[in-house]
Amino acid sequence: METFFLIVYFIGIVSYGVSSAMTAIDRECDLFGVLFIAICTTFGGGMVRDVFLGIRPPLFFRDESLVDLAVCAGAALLVFLFAAAMKETFVRYEKQISRINNIADAIGIGAFAVYGTRVSIENGFTHPFIAVSMGLVTGIVGGIIRDLCLNDVPFVMRKRVYAVAVVAGAVVYYVLAVSLSLGEIVATIAGILTTFGLRILATVFKWNIPVAIRFSKLEVASPGAKPRKAPIVPNRKQRKK
Repeated sequence: METFFLIVYFIGIVSYGVSSAMTAIDRECDLFGVLFIAICTTFGGGMVRDVFLGIRPPLFFRDESLVDLAVCAGAALLVFLFAAAMKETFVRYEKQISRINNIADAIGIGAFAVYGTRVSIENGFTHPFIAVSMGLVTGIVGGIIRDLCLNDVPFVMRKRVYAVAVVAGAVVYYVLAVSLSLGEIVATIAGILTTFGLRILATVFKWNIPVAIRFSKLEVASPGAKPRKAPIVPNRKQRKK
């Protein structure tokens, strides 16, 4: 059982390391920036979770975490070297690479949502609200840190039912593993697939949580008033202007 969860944990590390490295490369970060963003994204949510749960020191600062750090940095470094060696290919197939990034991110948040929920339960915080909340924190806080470091509006706050997918996966895991006692493996796979499926479906069908006002789509209300632009994340061409 522990081996299975170790595999799930490292799937999350590799997925987040790859997706965050791709995002950092798209923002033209150097090697240090790519590695820094990958590490913050991968382990930031877990560290915040451990602080909330009173785990001291956080799991990231223990000796065995050196392997986790090496795996994350290695995955990010491979992406960086591939992008550096295959610049034209990387740019030419940007849309396809963006899809790969989205898939890797969906796998990562699914694995970490389940893992964070399990860590909460293992440390005696078995109340469903707390356990699911820790799954949410583990799944999304790293991405928030990544986006803030890259001067973006956090993706979780603007698109693709990101947080809802994480909560759904954590809830499915908790219900199957704790409430129904169907087994950790079944609950883990179901939780990850729930989050992954919702994220991919949200991307394909462009599902978004309602926004109060989309300023970019509003017409000018009064004569002479200038239209207000909605805050957007600039793409590569816009950043060069």
